[in-house]
Amino acid sequence: MFCAGHTVLADGRVLFAGGTKKYEILKQDAPDHKQHEFQGLKDSYVFDRSAESYRRVGDLNHARWYPSLVTLPNGWVVAVSGLDEKGVIDPGNTEVFDTATNRWSEAPQLHREFPTYP
Repeated sequence: MFCAGHTVLADGRVLFAGGTKKYEILKQDAPDHKQHEFQGLKDSYVFDRSAESYRRVGDLNHARWYPSLVTLPNGWVVAVSGLDEKGVIDPGNTEVFDTATNRWSEAPQLHREFPTYP
């Protein structure tokens, strides 16, 4: 869950999506002494504070390191941006999380490329 996006759902649970698969490796011979190799995950979890537990839910369709998650008025969640499993910024693949099914689905009608940390 390190570097995952998170948002509070309408029922009070917290959704975590994405996170760190791999991160920078320090290199002494690199000009800035580090090589950036941040790579994202597809994992998603819901934290239930009353049960004090995490439950794995459906995976994202696209790996995301530091995605942005936004809860919509209908209770669904939109995921945008982040770096994929190769460390490349997501090219506009927007996904929607349905809280009734606990699954992510593609939302091509919402396609828009965002920088990291939009």
